[in-house]
Amino acid sequence: MTTKMGGQGLLRILLAGGTDVRDVLLARSAGGNKLDAGLAERVAAGYATKVEHVITDRMTMASFAETAEELLSDQDIVVFSLEPDAAEPESLGFLAAAEAVAEKAREVGCHVFFLNASTIDPTGVVSNYHGIPEPFTRKAHRLDLALLRLSISHGISIIDADRVLGEMGAKDHVGGPVDYSPEACEALCDETIRIITDYGFFEARPVMAQVGRRRDDIS
Repeated sequence: MTTKMGGQGLLRILLAGGTDVRDVLLARSAGGNKLDAGLAERVAAGYATKVEHVITDRMTMASFAETAEELLSDQDIVVFSLEPDAAEPESLGFLAAAEAVAEKAREVGCHVFFLNASTIDPTGVVSNYHGIPEPFTRKAHRLDLALLRLSISHGISIIDADRVLGEMGAKDHVGGPVDYSPEACEALCDETIRIITDYGFFEARPVMAQVGRRRDDIS
């Protein structure tokens, strides 16, 4: 496991999610669609730290796992998300690939963040699921469960859009699947910075390791 020091004045982040990750973390001038000031601008103002973004092409978790060491070796943080057309969040393939990515990230000292999705979709209200294609809201619930298990077993950090949007009042801030208001994106950007701060990236001390429990300790 690689130990990194905080307070280096530079934070390197790989964005491996979809448009929701870009909207939550990037200013409009940097490729986002919702924020005047994104994570880079907020961190520069609050912590005198430069943020370097690298954006990958959207790929499945299995494809990412195949080249994880190369993709993660020079990064401090990688941020994933699940879009409506993404892989099944509880499939064995997704979970195995996500575990492999988390293990490789731990080896090279990169921290894994995962932006989950609001389970509220005002465009698709369903009260009976019998005989209909699985709606995105149900997939978002299953993603929450899969991420919880990955966080316990491998220490990944969850940027909890479901909680943050719930506290804000999702009715006024969710336009559809992973489509959030500028105010919601600001709140999620601030939540991301809070998690980064907790790890110690902005302080002159060793960055806290991202570790979980052994699989056989999880009931």
